[in-house]
Amino acid sequence: MKEQAEKQVIQYAEKTFPELLALAMSGDREAAGEIIRRQEDQKQQIESLKIKASSKRAPKAEKTPLELAKDNAYFRAALLVKEFGQEAVTLQTLTLASAFLDKGLAQGNLRQALNRVTQIIKAQAVTETVFPIWLVEAAAEIPIIDENLKLEEEEGKVSEIKAVIQKYLDEQEEPEAPAPEAPEAPAKKGAKK
Repeated sequence: MKEQAEKQVIQYAEKTFPELLALAMSGDREAAGEIIRRQEDQKQQIESLKIKASSKRAPKAEKTPLELAKDNAYFRAALLVKEFGQEAVTLQTLTLASAFLDKGLAQGNLRQALNRVTQIIKAQAVTETVFPIWLVEAAAEIPIIDENLKLEEEEGKVSEIKAVIQKYLDEQEEPEAPAPEAPEAPAKKGAKK
């Protein structure tokens, strides 16, 4: 009987997945067990391959400022402004810097990068407050909008964001509790009214 059980295990081990599935669907528990065992083996193999692959990968090195300037026109424009000042950096300066780094010279892209950097510098020079102080605190309360979906598909989240804004605006507008009125001091005798 022991030999027969061993033969069955060997038999299941030699079966293809469709054959095992058919047996398992007909109620054969040993076939179902063989399917589960094979799945566990596959999971272990995948994990060991992941470990091997990650151990062979070199750690990601941080890019140098030069590499960042080569990769990103916005960073390039910001770096030029930092090094030479806003007045010295023009579209022509950015074009020359891009050519020096052997990067694209598309004027529309470079103008956009320069304009964005200029806007950031102008914003840093503004002294008046534009946004309410509660904005940063409220940002933690809003849902994250999926950038891969259209806004129409995220209407619920947009409504939640608007509701958070309204909540803070309402809190801001609530009048403070009126101070209790002090009773009028009694008039002094002989005082003129």
